[in-house]
Amino acid sequence: MALRNRTRHDRLAPGPLDHCPAPPPHLDALAREVWLTGGEYLASRGLLATGDLPGLACYAAAVSRIRQLEEELATAGVIGPDGKPNPILAALNQANTPAKNWAVSLHLAPYSRLPLSRKTTDAKEASAKGTEWDSVIAMPSRKRA
Repeated sequence: MALRNRTRHDRLAPGPLDHCPAPPPHLDALAREVWLTGGEYLASRGLLATGDLPGLACYAAAVSRIRQLEEELATAGVIGPDGKPNPILAALNQANTPAKNWAVSLHLAPYSRLPLSRKTTDAKEASAKGTEWDSVIAMPSRKRA
C-alpha cells in the first residue's frame, strides 16, 4: 500500500520542548552560557523545539565569537600600528550579522517577539519588565551620520 497523500505521524516534528537540553560539547564556555540562557528563555515560553537546536547552537557560537573579537579589539585598539583602522573591526561587523539573524529567527531579538506578544500576555509582561536575557542579547547600537 502506497503512502502517498497520507500523514506519517512518526515523521512530524515534535511539539515544544519543556526545558533546554545540555549544550553541544563543541561550544566554548560563553557559548554554553548563551545556549542555556537562551534555551531556557525559549522553552519557558513554549518557543523551543528540537528543530531550533542547531540554530540555537549557531547563535550561541556567533555571540561567543563577537565577545572574543571585542576582547581582541579592546587589547589591540581601534587604530592599528600603521595608523589604519584595525582589521578586527571588519571581522566584528561581519560577525554581528549572523548573530542578529539567528536572534531574529529564534525570537530572541525584542522586535522579533512583537507578533508573539500579541498572542500571549506573558510576552508583553516579560518585555515590559525586561529580563536577564535582554542584557545578553543586546547588540550595541550604531549611530547614524
